[in-house]
Amino acid sequence: MRKILSVFLMALAVLFVVACQEEPVVENVAPTISGVQAEVDIDLGQPWDALEGVTASDTEDGDLTSSIIVTSIPALTITAGVVTPTETGDYYFTYTVEDSDGEVVEEYATLTVLPVVSEKVVYYDYDFVEGAADLNGFEVGFAETAVGSFEAAKGVLSIDVTNNGDSDWHAKLTKNEIQIEKGNTYEFIIRMKASETIKLHYIINNADAGWNPFVGAWNLEVGTEFEDYSLEFLATENSVNTEFLVQFGGDNFDGFTNPNAFELVVDSILVIETPSVIEEVIHADDFSTTDLNVFEVSIGETAVGTHAIVDGKLNVSLTENGDSDWHAKVFKGGIQIESGASYTFTVNMKASVAVKMHLIKNNAEAGWSPFGGQWNMAVGTDYADYTVQFLAGQASANTEFLLQFGGDNFDGFTNPAAWDLSIDSITITKATAATVETLVLEDDFEDGLTTGWSERGVESHVATITNVN
Repeated sequence: MRKILSVFLMALAVLFVVACQEEPVVENVAPTISGVQAEVDIDLGQPWDALEGVTASDTEDGDLTSSIIVTSIPALTITAGVVTPTETGDYYFTYTVEDSDGEVVEEYATLTVLPVVSEKVVYYDYDFVEGAADLNGFEVGFAETAVGSFEAAKGVLSIDVTNNGDSDWHAKLTKNEIQIEKGNTYEFIIRMKASETIKLHYIINNADAGWNPFVGAWNLEVGTEFEDYSLEFLATENSVNTEFLVQFGGDNFDGFTNPNAFELVVDSILVIETPSVIEEVIHADDFSTTDLNVFEVSIGETAVGTHAIVDGKLNVSLTENGDSDWHAKVFKGGIQIESGASYTFTVNMKASVAVKMHLIKNNAEAGWSPFGGQWNMAVGTDYADYTVQFLAGQASANTEFLLQFGGDNFDGFTNPAAWDLSIDSITITKATAATVETLVLEDDFEDGLTTGWSERGVESHVATITNVN
């Protein structure tokens, strides 16, 4: 009996000790952010959703995606995660989330906003005709220990290397004083082959700054069949003395030994310039309100009809289209036009029946002097975009938008006397060359402050900031 009692008391004591022990401390697990793209490129004017595909979770708190906070340097307006930068350059994004225990984690992304580029145009086109003496400004040079000769014949430039010398620059094909404009994209294409496989350096150098290549392909392998070899770059500065360099002297290119003697044959050299542009919507009206905004509808003289904005459409109903095209029209005056800029006027519309009309952009400062237009333009019964594009040769503070649809005779086509026109939207876009540098962010720290900057850790764009003068 005593033995049973002793065992019972011991068990009771153990339970008492266990009950008196403190609850074990559970260490908090930090939340995580997933799906952040470290580097993203977009075109200027293109929206970007910084939160697309991004989630946050926590072991204790569960889904924290809705708690993610996104900020950027330079600061951008972020609406539901979406940004639309208005300047080119790099933007640094920080994603932050905090759990219920106050533990904060961050992820980072870099958004690069690129200029919008327009259609490529041929800038230089060099073909080597038989008997050419100056080679269109190109020169073949053999210097120091290199020996060789060259000839332009049968549409190619043949360079015969009998001794390639001791250094790559001892034998080369060059051209100087190529004009390069900041903000434009350039592509240099040389079509060539060699008598046997060789390596060479292909470089586009900004000689205005000494040795400062825009771009280059070092140790480029050239085979025995004609191929195009291309270099492309966005010019970050102007240059009136850019050098085209193909250097094939010497015998050692990254461990590859060229033969001492070989033939290099150049078929053509092409330089393509792609002017960069910044597109800006200077006016857009989707008629989402009943206010005509800055447009006017004129139905007068011999034309009869009504107009109204209904369900986001500007509807014009003609019962008599009148005797002349201008008797019924939609117009807007006072549009600002800059010399040298390109403009696109777009009208999304349809008619109740197939009709014709005039869409004109007139420089009213000079009276009747259209910048551009579509006369006798056919408009169908389904909504479609109708555009007029022009490059402004002069500035105008009073350009008119004119959509004229009165009258019944357009180049022999007879419009019905009564019909309906429905306009969904009118948009005016300006495109200008992106050759002006825009200052996005500047801080010389002379004020003794680091306001607006933040410190980041090993994975950040900015490490420790110390302000010393």
